[in-house]
Amino acid sequence: MIVPRKLCLFSAKRSKRNPPVRAARIYATALGLYELELNGNRLNDQLFAPGWTSYHKRLQTQTYDVTAYIRMGDNAIGITVADGWYKGRIGGHPRDFYGNRRAALLELHLAYEDGSMQTVVTDGSWRAETGPIVMASLYDGESYDARLERDGWSLPAYDDRNWLPVETMKRGNHMLLPQENVPTVVVKELQPERVLRSPSGETILDFGQNLTGWVSYSVTGGSGQAC
Repeated sequence: MIVPRKLCLFSAKRSKRNPPVRAARIYATALGLYELELNGNRLNDQLFAPGWTSYHKRLQTQTYDVTAYIRMGDNAIGITVADGWYKGRIGGHPRDFYGNRRAALLELHLAYEDGSMQTVVTDGSWRAETGPIVMASLYDGESYDARLERDGWSLPAYDDRNWLPVETMKRGNHMLLPQENVPTVVVKELQPERVLRSPSGETILDFGQNLTGWVSYSVTGGSGQAC
């Protein structure tokens, strides 16, 4: 599985009086899981957005106040999309249980001090490319190829001329609803209390409690090496 990164470049309008942006909000969701960036800043600190629902009936949307991130002139929005519960393996069901195509849906609403409005939406003008996350699974973990990192990919100056245009899908909006569940977020970072070795030589990290999370660590190596 590859994770497409979708980029949209837009310009906050200019006028003779150059009215400042009074308010800016993004409404977003995805068929799959998504992370959202605006001008190089990650916006959603919650994990696993938009959350697990019965995707045939309900799809949650998230709202982000992005007023502080908007610049006059060029801006860029980027979305990273993964399979998640929608397209990935889930419980005893096979892959593609809810659908076989990942997708993202977004609207940016800009309100200017002079009372005018501007809207940016996901459409065929967006472009897509793969990134360093070459495999992502809720059950099987993630594969990350640092050689495929694209520095500054969600900044306005990034050159995406070699990226591919996205395909658009027609889906009804009857299933969309504002987020109902409590978002999943990082609440605490723990250090291992003990480092053990199993009889077979495996390393076991004992955190002293039950938890749901992942292990953070640093590695060094040459290009092409795997760990």
